[in-house]
Amino acid sequence: MKYLDTNDKYDLNYVKFKDNDQVRFFESVKNGRFATWKELAENIGLSKGMISNYLSGKSKLPLTAFKKMVEISGSNPQSFSF
Repeated sequence: MKYLDTNDKYDLNYVKFKDNDQVRFFESVKNGRFATWKELAENIGLSKGMISNYLSGKSKLPLTAFKKMVEISGSNPQSFSF
């Protein structure tokens, strides 16, 4: 899958977005289905603090969480840059 980060063997289980698309992806999932970041976090099994880390770019999104978010929201992953 082209959205995998294959630059580092330790990053194979994370999504590598280009530019600000990680934030845009999170916003599209939240705005399409959830009222708050906390509600989104609870539905994908993450803490609100981790959501904040993803939004600030401090952390890369795990592939498992990405897949769950795509499934829950019905988002088209191809509309984001990887």
